[in-house]
This record gives sequence, C-alpha cells and structure tokens, in this order.
Amino acid sequence: MTTTPNTKPLNVLIVDDTVTYRAILKETLSGLEGINPIASAKNGLDALEKMAACAHDNTPIDMVLLDVEMPIMNGMETLHEIRKNYPKVQVVMVSGVDPNSANVTFRALESGALDFVAKPSSGSTSQNIQNLRDKLYPLFRHVQHSIATLLPAVQARSSFLPRVATPNTTASKPLNTESLAAPSLSRTSFCAQIVAIGVSTGGPNALKELLPKLPANLGVPVVIVIHMPEVFTGYLADSLNRSCALTVKEAVAGELLEANTVYIAPGGRHMTLERHNNNVVVATNLNAPENSCRPAVDVLFRSLPSVHSSGILNIVLTGMGSDGAKGIREIRKSPGHKTLTQSAESCVVYGMPKAVDDAGLSDESVTLNELANKIIAYTKHSQRH
Repeated sequence: MTTTPNTKPLNVLIVDDTVTYRAILKETLSGLEGINPIASAKNGLDALEKMAACAHDNTPIDMVLLDVEMPIMNGMETLHEIRKNYPKVQVVMVSGVDPNSANVTFRALESGALDFVAKPSSGSTSQNIQNLRDKLYPLFRHVQHSIATLLPAVQARSSFLPRVATPNTTASKPLNTESLAAPSLSRTSFCAQIVAIGVSTGGPNALKELLPKLPANLGVPVVIVIHMPEVFTGYLADSLNRSCALTVKEAVAGELLEANTVYIAPGGRHMTLERHNNNVVVATNLNAPENSCRPAVDVLFRSLPSVHSSGILNIVLTGMGSDGAKGIREIRKSPGHKTLTQSAESCVVYGMPKAVDDAGLSDESVTLNELANKIIAYTKHSQRH
C-alpha cells in the first residue's frame, strides 16, 4: 500500500491471547506499507486499556484485529465495548474455522464487525503470513481510503457502523438506458426465472436485511455466492432460514433446484448449475480459486446461461474487488436478462457493484432498502398477481 501526503498510516491494534499469533500478525502487518501495528493486547480488557492509552497519547486506534476466543473478555464482548465507545474504529475478527468460532464470528458480523479473516490452519509460517496479507490488504486499503478522502456523512456511516436500512427517495436510477429501453429488459415484459446474487464484505448483514422481505411464494429459486469459508456458510444459511419465509439452505451437490428456496454456495467450493433433462441441478467443485475466491461469483454466473436462455436476474451486492463482473458480461451476450447493483451509499464497501456499474453492465442501481421490492417486481410472483 502506497501512502500519499494526505494519507496517514493506519494505527492497528492486534488482539490475541497467544504470543505466537500476536507475533505472526505483527509480522504480517510489518510487510504492508502505511500500516502501523501500534500495539498488541492479550485479551479484550487489555485491548480496551490499550485503546484508551493510545487515544490519550493522541495516537488513536483506527482498526482492530480481534481474536474470537480469549480469556477474561472474549472477542464478542470486546466488540460490543468498541462499538459503544469507539464507533468509528473498524474491527476485523480473526477467527478459527471450527463451528464454535464460526458461530461467534457470524454474530460479530451481525453486530458491526467489518469482516473476518480465518486463521491459517496449515502451511508454513511464511505461507500463512502471505495468505493473511492477501486477505487483510484490501481491508486496510478500504479503511485508509475512507479516512483519507473524508467520505460524506452517509458513506462514513455505512463504512463505520452496522448497516441499517434508511429511506432514500432518489436512490434507484437507471445506469444502462439502452438496456432498459430494450423490450426483453423492460419492466413490463421481463420475468425472472432465477435470481442469482453475488456478495462479499458486508454480505451477512445485507442478506439479513434483504431475504426476510421476500415472500414465501416468490415463484423462483435464489442462488447466492458469498465469500466465506466452509462452516461459516452453513451457519449463515441456518441463521437466515430462521428469519425468512423462503427456505434458506447451504447448497448440496446433486440436489434439484426448486422454487421458493434460497441456495447458498458452500464455503470452500465453487457452485455451478447444470441442466439434467428438464431439471436444474446444483454442482460443486474444488477448481482453483477465481478472483482469489472459492466460491467465486463469476463461476456461478458463467454457468447460468446453460440452464436459462432468458430470465436471469443478476444482483451484485456490497463487497470488495470485482468478482461477478466477468460473469455478468458473459450472461449479457444474449438478451433477456437483467442486472441490478446495490447503490454506493447503501454498501459497506462499494467495490463489486462498482465494477459492474463502471463496465456499463448494470440496468439499475438500487438501495438495499428497495431491493426486495425490485426482485418481487421482476419475478413470476408479480406477474401472477
């Protein structure tokens, strides 16, 4: 990361109960320009004391790398205190991949953590450090850019606080007027046969806001790729299923796609769709990551035209990077499909939607608050009623 005259180094606090992992994280950060690992703490209580001391010394903490399981004060308890006392400080959870850690980490994301990185469980120390750098670099870059450019109040709120729906009377706007004018994509004639969603950073909260607003008789299946490792996607699906009228589940290879069901790609595996006779079937694979991700949105999106010659409703939500844009470009080589992107002001990170917008591939930019109504309007459910 290259600093500029208007960009100050990020002051980062490392919080972990093991000396070894604190050392690994410090070495990881030391290889990133513009990042200052200003302090480390062995538990949550120690972390809060360090944050207070840094603020008193006029070197406030900008970002916290927070372990999940710690004695005295664990990661969840610490996160609540940080959100209450330091609302502009970004928190990234550093988690194991066991079910208990996944449970707590997911609750932390719901409570305002920006994102999480999984602790490497295998490989050499040098490989693990490089993997962590690859995962943390875009998060640091996002936070540094947010601070340096002094985002407007609405965008600052979406970056630093948990996402909440806010009314916006001007947020839905066409981006690709030629596509909107085409008969196959007009509001009156387009009828979705499937809804396909790609999402990353900020995704759990975005899905938690969006999916419960969809009716039980939506009339089409919904397929989702979110950038999460194994274990986490299962917990996400279970959590969403409890709050949604639609059935939400982690996708299983070989199962038939059914209407009124949401299928979340399993962590660590790409998901594609295949047509077997008159049925659409879920397939998964362990092919190489794309866009540094597995599952990858592009992989799912590329598979859709082979099972639906028309009626694909693509949606790209909050997230870093550009995953999804190439897949949408392939889909839009044939008519009869539609693409929605989450609006910049309602994203935690306007990266993946921006890539689609900048490429001229989006038909509409829509606030998260309005998105459910848009989906309903473009599905068979709306055509029947």
